[in-house]
Amino acid sequence: MQARFATAVLLGFVLIAGAACGGGGGDDTAKLTELEERVEAAEEARKKAEAEAAEAERKRKEEEDARTAAEAEAAKTAEA
Repeated sequence: MQARFATAVLLGFVLIAGAACGGGGGDDTAKLTELEERVEAAEEARKKAEAEAAEAERKRKEEEDARTAAEAEAAKTAEA
């Protein structure tokens, strides 16, 4: 999932850069500033997505550990 997001972001940057370079005689500083802002926004979105994925993985691991503990407890109870 993260690889797809990174690829989409990279493709977006390439398209934006291509449009900026071929755009004719506008203000290059304004274009550069806009591109930097887009890169920053994409980086923030990537970090947020990574944090959400890490949180989901942590919750999944906690649930798995709880299930394993419950199964072990059930096995002990069945033996007794």
